Amino acid sequence: MEAKLKFNKEGYITEIPVNCIINKARPNCGATTCEINSPRNSIIIEPNLPVIEGKEISMKGKFFPVKNGVKVKEIEDYLKSTSGYKKLMTTPESFHKIKEAFEQVGENIYNYFMLFDECHKIINDARFRTSITGILEDFFKCKERSLISASPFSSEDIELFKQQNFSICNTKLEKRYKKDITVISTNNTVQVLKNILSKNTSREYFIFLNSIDTSLQLIEKLGIKNESNIYCSGDEHNKNKLYRNGYHQFYHQIGNYKKYNFFTSRFFSALDIELDYKPEVIIFSDYSVAQNSVISPLDDSWQIIGRFRNGVTSTTHVALTTLDAIPESKELIKKKIMEDFVFYDKLKQLGETLPPRNKRAIQEILEHLPVHEYVMPNGELNRYRLHDKMKHEDTIEIYLTPETLKEAYLKCGDYFNLTFEVENFDEKDMKLTRRTYNKFMDNKEFIETFYYYHLDKDITSKEQETIFNSLKKEDALLTEACQLLPREFIEQSKFNRQILSREIIKEKFNREKIQVPVIALVMNTFHEDKKYTEAYIKQELDDIYKIVNLGKAAKATDISIYFETSKRRTVNNKGEKGYLLLKAKFTPSNNDPQPKFKEDDPEVLTKAMKQFISRVTTCKKERIHTF
Repeated sequence: MEAKLKFNKEGYITEIPVNCIINKARPNCGATTCEINSPRNSIIIEPNLPVIEGKEISMKGKFFPVKNGVKVKEIEDYLKSTSGYKKLMTTPESFHKIKEAFEQVGENIYNYFMLFDECHKIINDARFRTSITGILEDFFKCKERSLISASPFSSEDIELFKQQNFSICNTKLEKRYKKDITVISTNNTVQVLKNILSKNTSREYFIFLNSIDTSLQLIEKLGIKNESNIYCSGDEHNKNKLYRNGYHQFYHQIGNYKKYNFFTSRFFSALDIELDYKPEVIIFSDYSVAQNSVISPLDDSWQIIGRFRNGVTSTTHVALTTLDAIPESKELIKKKIMEDFVFYDKLKQLGETLPPRNKRAIQEILEHLPVHEYVMPNGELNRYRLHDKMKHEDTIEIYLTPETLKEAYLKCGDYFNLTFEVENFDEKDMKLTRRTYNKFMDNKEFIETFYYYHLDKDITSKEQETIFNSLKKEDALLTEACQLLPREFIEQSKFNRQILSREIIKEKFNREKIQVPVIALVMNTFHEDKKYTEAYIKQELDDIYKIVNLGKAAKATDISIYFETSKRRTVNNKGEKGYLLLKAKFTPSNNDPQPKFKEDDPEVLTKAMKQFISRVTTCKKERIHTF
């Protein structure tokens, strides 16, 4: 059944239909504002925090923003004290607070209308945001709910939601709303960007790419550090990464613009950037150094252009095309994941029939299976994550050749007026390279910080919690080593990561924190796309079997239990036989170092974080390793 979206003569939405999948066709047509002003109780789910912060300024007092630092009790007070229609706005990550508040006040959350704004993010972010699909069970229980996006839905997208009894509401984009875009295919993205910026034709440039590391490398190569800002999420990992590269200020909200402004994907959709001039917008993607930086024309480029309320002077998409951008077969991906899930589900059912100790062992095995990341908390297959994986492969294929890139944009002819160019260069100096920026602290500074704050003992203060979380994001392995292993051993190992990782697994096994250490030990010792001799495989597996008291002698062919392998072959210039390990059949367990901490008052966390950075910075300046 088709529904229809209504607009006023100024082009703004006047009413949002219920139980619909709504393609509003273009950004900035007032969907969120319409719902905030609508005569009903509603909960609006936004993909990212900057959207809420922007609306909080432009529509202050008209809704209750649920974000970091907001307590469940504050939401309860709002629900109890508000007369008239209640409006709440949240991200998927904070939705649990709203649900808890409703339970506390005895109000039925499913009687509220729920709007999922820019809902294409449900699929596009499913690979790395479990919370975005985790709330769908509650969303679908609402009597009235709708999904809305300016990015058009594919037939596969619609199929995912069709069983929830949604009507389809498609809006055809009027020609006057089409956007001009220049797409440049190149073998040297940095040189193209340099050429664009050297013209100096814009007061400020807005550059969108989904990689902080790539942003830092671009700024360094172009020599524009003092004139650049980076806008990204405000977690400790990003703070540390930027701080150690000389950015003592960074932004998770829009504003305070400089000449060159770099934005990560949390700023691609939904929020409004209001300027008194029309800037030049650059979209940047380089598959060779950041595979997640690939840009979808409709899901990303179209959304990015729509961020600017007063329009833009020009939009240029600078893109590396490379024959390395070879996608995996979608048919094989789906077949493999479905087969693996059937096995996963049977193993899980078996575990439920076993005594507690054996049940824990089965759970560990499940967590090591690659398909585990596609399983939702309720045990069902995460169809949205699977669809996202296949959709991502489609996007990768766009960047195979200039022709495939051009064709992808031509297919979006209803949305773009396309100018396509190819610019290739012989210069190699300006090319990007795969790199990971050095850690903020060296290993010695890290371990001194850990013990200075007594994190090896019970953690009792918010300051300790903040420092622990920051260290964990800085180096999870070393954090866990400091928790479980003697300091003397860590230092004597010279911080060798393979030695530390193996000892951590052994210690967890001895403390009965893990029941099946063999998988973890093998995954720590052997790696994909590497060749190993039969002698080395047998020796290492023998050592592992002894550690866990397996009571059997290892054979080199046992490696096929854990990896897909080549046929037996010569693996070195000595003529020794062995195997090339192709693909792991298991993954490292994703257990984080304990303890885990709940969200706290951001002011307290910020203060502790500043003290932490100050101590480490002072230590580095004085070239000492103690405090």
